[in-house]
Amino acid sequence: LHYTVTGWGGGPLEPGAPAPAEALARLEELVALAGDPRLVTVRFDPVVFVRDGGRLISNLGFFPRLAERAQAAGIKTIRVSFAQWYPKAVRRAALRGIEFVDPPEEEKKDHALMLAAAAEGYGLELYSCAQSFLASVEGFRPSSCIDGRLLTETHPAGEPASIAHDRTQRPECG
Repeated sequence: LHYTVTGWGGGPLEPGAPAPAEALARLEELVALAGDPRLVTVRFDPVVFVRDGGRLISNLGFFPRLAERAQAAGIKTIRVSFAQWYPKAVRRAALRGIEFVDPPEEEKKDHALMLAAAAEGYGLELYSCAQSFLASVEGFRPSSCIDGRLLTETHPAGEPASIAHDRTQRPECG
């Protein structure tokens, strides 16, 4: 199970998503449903920067709360990516008066190092989602959202799952 929690739920960026407290409260329920915390991963995806009234804000400050609740639920993995602004998304945001900011890659790496330090404090593993620059940051690994090795390892009868890269996936996707 992949569960996305960005910390923006219920606000202008994610009006249809549950509010952060509600989203975090569901983690234990998801682990119970999956039957094994290894089968639940949290997606802190995407990390977003916006300009609000002239000041730059992001959801990075929400991450420690998320990490604490994930650890308490027994979840060990969090997948992270930084927002990629496709033209259609930029146009839609502009119509709502939202100004997105795309920091330079080096700045994103600095933020990623802070996320990795926080995750380490909670015993969590961080994975990058189709962003090779993130996978190069200490504390991050490249991700396989559908992880054939994990599925084989956790299958009740040990049935093998494919680990092949699908030709329709993005090149950086594991």
